[in-house]
Amino acid sequence: TLLHTTDTVLQAKGGIENLKVYRELLRDDQVSSAWMQRRLSLTSCDTIVEPGGEDARSQEAAAALEAELKDIAWDDVTDKMLFSVFYGWGVAEVLWRPNGNRVSFAAIKVRDRARFRFDIDRNLYLWT
Repeated sequence: TLLHTTDTVLQAKGGIENLKVYRELLRDDQVSSAWMQRRLSLTSCDTIVEPGGEDARSQEAAAALEAELKDIAWDDVTDKMLFSVFYGWGVAEVLWRPNGNRVSFAAIKVRDRARFRFDIDRNLYLWT
């Protein structure tokens, strides 16, 4: 059994299948401008990865993570995931790759939330 949306706007406009209501809202000049300003204010900041400790292993892990984030265009992923705030939820898929004795990000793919639903236990399902 799938969960029904509690979003009153979507309920009034036909349920979760009608996320285009929010897409239409982004066509408004004022909404679009304010939304872009908020996203740019975050993505223009530097991402800082701080090690969890002072030991060499923590320093090495932080440096490796910082390099990985640069390799996967972290600002672009962040910008796309910020739409989760606008829509109320989002979906991203982490693709992994072996990297020596570690596992690293191959990519982070932000997916179209309209293709997914939740069941009553809040498990995510591909709906298409």
